[in-house]
Amino acid sequence: GDATAQHLEGRSSYDLRRGLAFTSLGGFWNGPCMHHIFQRLESILPQSGGLRTLVPKMCFTQLIMNPFVYLPLFYTWTGVVLGRTLTRTLEKAKREYWVTLKATWPLFIPFNVVNFSFVPVRHQAVALTGFSFVYSTTLSAIANAEHSGGGWVLDLLLGTRSRARAADTDASTR
Repeated sequence: GDATAQHLEGRSSYDLRRGLAFTSLGGFWNGPCMHHIFQRLESILPQSGGLRTLVPKMCFTQLIMNPFVYLPLFYTWTGVVLGRTLTRTLEKAKREYWVTLKATWPLFIPFNVVNFSFVPVRHQAVALTGFSFVYSTTLSAIANAEHSGGGWVLDLLLGTRSRARAADTDASTR
């Protein structure tokens, strides 16, 4: 995902440290963490319950896990791997958090409906790993937009020009 984002940004060379940050987090989160979370969700809210169990699973993943577990982990993990100070990591998270969360929902809500409804539980973490390629590309583009012009993903997902791109356009028209 990050390698694709770097390519789409037109980078002349691959940023190995940035790639390590995304790859290591993805391996940790999508592998053992999500496998156990999906298993636990299934024990409480079985797939056989249909819509009655799908809605609480969706609420849990989108309204609790993503905003309060994954995104804080993302900013902390990538901040550490990239050598950011705690202050810079917190500033970055404050600046990007809401936009990133809003960009997460149009991707993961439809994916999780399909994943929780039709994919056997034992394969849900694997399906998530495959889908995470798209999400990692998106997340990398957002997280690195200030340095790379990755605001294109915000335009695509949110249907608006990102602030940085709008400022660049406004400045060039003066």
